Amino acid sequence: MAVEQSRKILLISNNKEKSDSLKAALASNNLTVADNHALLHRIPDLRAELQNASSTTFLRTELLKFIRETGFPYFIALDFRIDSGLPADLDPDHMKILRTMLISYIILARGRGFENIKGNFLFLGGPEKDELLTSINKRPVEILNLLSTQDKVVNSFIGELKQNTTSFNRLFYIKAIEGSAPREKFEIMAESYIQALSARDQLQKTAQPARIIENGDHAPAEIVYRISDHALYRDGNILPVETREDRELLINRFYVIGYWTNKTLMEVADKLIAAIQNGLDEDIIFEKEDTIVIDLSERCILDITTTASLAQMLSKEFLEYTELRVAVSKKNDQLLAQSKGYGLLKKSLIHV
Repeated sequence: MAVEQSRKILLISNNKEKSDSLKAALASNNLTVADNHALLHRIPDLRAELQNASSTTFLRTELLKFIRETGFPYFIALDFRIDSGLPADLDPDHMKILRTMLISYIILARGRGFENIKGNFLFLGGPEKDELLTSINKRPVEILNLLSTQDKVVNSFIGELKQNTTSFNRLFYIKAIEGSAPREKFEIMAESYIQALSARDQLQKTAQPARIIENGDHAPAEIVYRISDHALYRDGNILPVETREDRELLINRFYVIGYWTNKTLMEVADKLIAAIQNGLDEDIIFEKEDTIVIDLSERCILDITTTASLAQMLSKEFLEYTELRVAVSKKNDQLLAQSKGYGLLKKSLIHV
């Protein structure tokens, strides 16, 4: 019988603040951290075992034991770099534990009974910007370039995944959150990651799946505000109204034009928050009681992960804006409604 996925996650992190934030997101999605396997949970225990062992075989054994007992972890959240305590020649970049977990999944995927395996990983960055983490977050398949073993057969498995991104994407779903992200942003991104996993599950189960857009080549949506017949605000600049598309915009309304989806959540949210809270220039400032409309109609391309970002803003950054409304098309409303957090949006929605 094939092993199924559990509602447990594995959390391997030294960052207590981010761990606590992640646990809050888990609780609201009926997920819990598995803490009954110390070697898959406590970094000090991992370090101690690594000092005594000649390899990381014990970690693969412990992971397999967990899977046999509980099912596949819903996802594994771990620090991108973990000081294993090993000499620099054995773990020069502090990524030995991460590599072991990824290779374990590649091996397990070839085993009988593991047809349903899903390698969902959430990497947690350190306090400093990590260019490698950023690169992998944009194109997750690049993580395979870090993997190599002394086993020719396993190396051939890795090579096959490099050549076939469809197979890679079927096995792995990898995201990363920069360690410098403030708590509020971390919570949005953790929630959107969980919602993305849910969407992927629906993709396999339903004929009309929830939509999640993965293409990292899409630029973040623009924030546009029609000021008057002759002027508009576009991503921080006051510009003349020139095109037919510009003239079609309603005056005194914020438009999100373009992609506000999984890969662009933070950039778009930051631009929208700045425009409303700071004003468009020194003469155009928005008071808390002003009528403000954010337009998410046909010009905005979103997916179900957008719900968490928008709900977070309405309940935190825009909480005191008593007359803020969100104009949404029927299609986008249906997408937003497929994700948790929609209940927080309903009272602010205007259907267009």
